[in-house]
Amino acid sequence: MGWNEGLWALLVLLAAAMMACGLAASFNFIVRSPTHAVGHRLVLLGALAFAATAVWARLRGRPIWGSVLTGLRAVVVGGLAYELPDGLYAHLPKQR
Repeated sequence: MGWNEGLWALLVLLAAAMMACGLAASFNFIVRSPTHAVGHRLVLLGALAFAATAVWARLRGRPIWGSVLTGLRAVVVGGLAYELPDGLYAHLPKQR
């Protein structure tokens, strides 16, 4: 196990921590928390980090299923955080 694999594993852990902190800051059933916007940003940063680890895993010659399972978190959680009605998609300017 080289330093590249250790760095990749560290990036995966960092992405998971960012996504978990973002979900904790933005998820509430009763009222919108004051840290809601910060939580959405952390979720999207975690999704981008997971996408980067998936690409990095594929470039390092890992099997395709490893890259897919790593990037799936970015697509599912990051995509839902982006597309939900209170997500960041509603704040982007619309093209007419």
